Amino acid sequence: MPSLYTHLELSHHKHTKQLLHGANIKRPLRDIIIHHTKYLTIRSVANGDHWRMNDFISLLSYSRIEKLVLYDILTLSIDNILSMLYKMPCIQHIEFQYCHITHLSATKRRPVHDRKHTQSPSSFNVQNHPVRKLSFIWSDITHYAFPKILLPQITHLHLGATHNKYELLNDQIVSSLPTACPKLTHLTIELPQVKEDVLCDTIMNYGNQLEYFSVRCDSPRILATLLTYAVQIKSMTLRVTRKAYNKDPNNMMNQLLLKMILGCKDLHQLDLLSCTSENVSLILWDAVTSIQADLSLQERRSIEETLKGINEAYIRPSSVAQLSFTNQQSLDVKDIHLKNVGLVKIREALSPLRHILVDDLSFLDEV
Repeated sequence: MPSLYTHLELSHHKHTKQLLHGANIKRPLRDIIIHHTKYLTIRSVANGDHWRMNDFISLLSYSRIEKLVLYDILTLSIDNILSMLYKMPCIQHIEFQYCHITHLSATKRRPVHDRKHTQSPSSFNVQNHPVRKLSFIWSDITHYAFPKILLPQITHLHLGATHNKYELLNDQIVSSLPTACPKLTHLTIELPQVKEDVLCDTIMNYGNQLEYFSVRCDSPRILATLLTYAVQIKSMTLRVTRKAYNKDPNNMMNQLLLKMILGCKDLHQLDLLSCTSENVSLILWDAVTSIQADLSLQERRSIEETLKGINEAYIRPSSVAQLSFTNQQSLDVKDIHLKNVGLVKIREALSPLRHILVDDLSFLDEV
């Protein structure tokens, strides 16, 4: 029975009241919720942040909930978010899906807090809270709200796509990250219309502190910045757009991709999303042949055969897939996932290219 309550999803007021009534009259049920519920999803049927925290506040103070998902709340105030953190001391991950986060509450009621506690939600030190992960998925934040929601102790931040309601806000959010969230090690940026300069400055500020980074790559300059300042990165996802190749008349993207695989020794996973090629062998071989260098015929054949062997050896679904592909809507578009063993083999295959890859990346500042 306890496993049934590992994930609770609350939406309708009537159902919530029935659950809490049962918990109040049946001590075993109350104990199961308190000790075994790790994942709580709150859906707002009324599309506001008044989903009656008072209904279940008696359980929140003692709960061991580790992940909280707030779904489809069209007016979610910072005050209520802080109230939840105050009442749920074990929360490690908060995920906002299809929410609109504001500075002011939709109602004039004061933030909910337990009268048994002498400290109010507005006065407790949020930096001492164990929350370490924040995820925003199709959720918009107002100009006044985002400075308060970017908590300084978080290490994992996922900035997903938004409806882009506020002009230039995405640039402000990303540019504020090094100051607002100085401990970030895992960062995903999927926000639309973020300037290239802002992305590059963010990479420079975090540098080798980044262990995982996911970003849309619109030009060779972003790759060059990663190679210069975050060479110790361990895992990376790149969404390379057609715009990147339009800005790359000298075909530097391919050189930088090879240089990243060879130079980032700690890199154990590289995901290339929406690649327009049949397999990783062709992509890497195209990158090799795009370099106008006097490789010997023996070197070319050795690289070609090794790349083909890598593709044949690691693409099999039955194996622990070191290379795997995900079909997109278009038949010629693939997601490519390079993992540890595959990357090691590729580094070995491409080692003859080290002496011909460009070292001076300063010219990319002009791109």
